[in-house]
Amino acid sequence: MRKYVRGKWPEVVVPADTPVWLYYEVNIDDEVVLRTVETFTDGTHVRNSLSLEERDGFACASLVHGPFGELTIDWPLEEIEASEFENLWIVSVNKPFP
Repeated sequence: MRKYVRGKWPEVVVPADTPVWLYYEVNIDDEVVLRTVETFTDGTHVRNSLSLEERDGFACASLVHGPFGELTIDWPLEEIEASEFENLWIVSVNKPFP
């Protein structure tokens, strides 16, 4: 089952080149992050996914290291509708390939 959540950058002052909002598509059965969207202060949206991360030929099990629930236990996240995530996904650009 998939869950969609968003979280605001936890600090009052957002460092340069840091997203203000982070959106996650999570497989809650495995606590694996499948896709993300980052929203920056200038209004740009950058997306990432397992398939984008695997462009170099190496498998990627999750976009975060460790179980999502454990990593975000102290971070207030808000559940959102899948449609909100999908709308952001559509207008986002792919994360640059290193």
